[in-house]
Amino acid sequence: MTVGAAPPSLLQVIDGTTILSLLFFTSLLLSSYLSTKYFLPVGTSAKTRFLYGWHIFDALIHILFECPFLYISFFSSAPTGLTGNSANVLWGDLSRAYGAEYATGLFGHLWREYAKADRRWAHADVGVLALELPTGLLGGPLAWWVSELIRRKNRSAWFWMLVLAVAELYGGWMTFAPEWLTGSQNLNTSNPMHTWLYLFFMNVIWVIVPGWICFEAYTEMVVTPSKGRITTIHHDDTSAAGKKSQ
Repeated sequence: MTVGAAPPSLLQVIDGTTILSLLFFTSLLLSSYLSTKYFLPVGTSAKTRFLYGWHIFDALIHILFECPFLYISFFSSAPTGLTGNSANVLWGDLSRAYGAEYATGLFGHLWREYAKADRRWAHADVGVLALELPTGLLGGPLAWWVSELIRRKNRSAWFWMLVLAVAELYGGWMTFAPEWLTGSQNLNTSNPMHTWLYLFFMNVIWVIVPGWICFEAYTEMVVTPSKGRITTIHHDDTSAAGKKSQ
């Protein structure tokens, strides 16, 4: 009977790049939180602050993380020594391999770190790129615009929040559904950090929050108007209530 090797411990997979990745992610969270303090007036409701901060964070992730991923996926490559064409590789060219695996800069290191959990992100997987192109180039600017609409108390923010939330839910499904249907060949679940931090936590928040936003948008756009009430993005719920009572 052969006993398989034990999976690596948590300490064995944490290195400088791991720490840098987590610090970068945390810095974006902190920046988003601070933006709610700086750009929104005192008295802004907790829900409005969360929606504003979330869309700032969403924009930063898409623009500062995913746009560089697109760049290195298209422009970092190495010769393979092969010839011919294939429908499964970028540009159909077997002579070159593209992706973060061949990048030398900071973002190459960061995406190779994430690729320890999902190998598709180390190479220019055409399915992933097809999803990341609209996510990075359109989703990032849209999230930024939504945050500005929230800051301005523009009611159209609910419509655009719904559009973005549905797109992100669909993108999450199309990222992982092909893997599940093929037996998760590219996913590495041998280490708890890769499984629960990289694969689960860093993806499930883009399921929970957009799902909640869809519910809130439906309530604001359909349920509340049907009851004869019109609401807006509130900055000072308590002040508004006080004025109504006078």
